[in-house]
Amino acid sequence: MERLVRVAAVDDHPLILQGFRGFITSVPGFAYAGGYRTVAECLAQSQPDAVVLDVHLNDKSRPADNVRALKHAGAAVLMVSADEDITTVIGAIEAGADGYMRKSADLPALTDAIHEAIAGGQPISPELAFILSRDARAERPHLTDRERQVLEYFGSGLPWERVA
Repeated sequence: MERLVRVAAVDDHPLILQGFRGFITSVPGFAYAGGYRTVAECLAQSQPDAVVLDVHLNDKSRPADNVRALKHAGAAVLMVSADEDITTVIGAIEAGADGYMRKSADLPALTDAIHEAIAGGQPISPELAFILSRDARAERPHLTDRERQVLEYFGSGLPWERVA
């Protein structure tokens, strides 16, 4: 029998956590590993394979620190937020986040992103791919013209199959 992927959520909104529980328990192959208000609580009470992590928590913890703690515990980390601030997105990715999705994503996209993160991929919503393609920081990675074009096409909503 296939091992279930234990998925937890860390968010400071009870409604989000309750909805997440209902969603995850309905996805074949996933097991609900808990809903927590802080990363410390998650790590103390669970050993998830993947964590869907809200970027901004009320405990004032730093997103990069949260990502590092979860990665150190062996979890894949999928950041979710309504925030499109380039510094926040880049900081989460640089800290080791496996992916970054907007909270406006639909549930099938979240399911796909969790699967991709568990498989070692780096799922990023199309909107955020577009933002990353416009990163003008001096220390940003330098993309080839083709890499920038791919990010812009994906960011405009084209599916990967059409972008390639």
